[in-house]
Amino acid sequence: MLLSHMEATTTPQQKAARLRLARNLKLWRGKLGMSQEVLAGRVGLHPNHIGQIERGLANVTLDNLVSLANALGVQESHLLEEPTEQPVRIKAGRKKKTDAAGEPLGNANKSKI
Repeated sequence: MLLSHMEATTTPQQKAARLRLARNLKLWRGKLGMSQEVLAGRVGLHPNHIGQIERGLANVTLDNLVSLANALGVQESHLLEEPTEQPVRIKAGRKKKTDAAGEPLGNANKSKI
């Protein structure tokens, strides 16, 4: 579902373009193992806006399209092409803190096997 103010004026071609952009953005971000938060920081957008773009709910300015492509290291046209692959799911959530050896913190009492 589009944002309410866009629903009545969006053509099928516009919706299809938004969904291609959404799939490609997820695809390229997944290939790089990049979170929405990291991408948002590189582009200067809020992570929620990246999420809306990836769900096809938000319109993207040409300037933001160029910024997204640059942050992902691809040509702008790649974000608008019909995708030929499925996006890789990036695990959401915070990373667990680890010590210098890569062991999770708080497991000092557990014995190693």
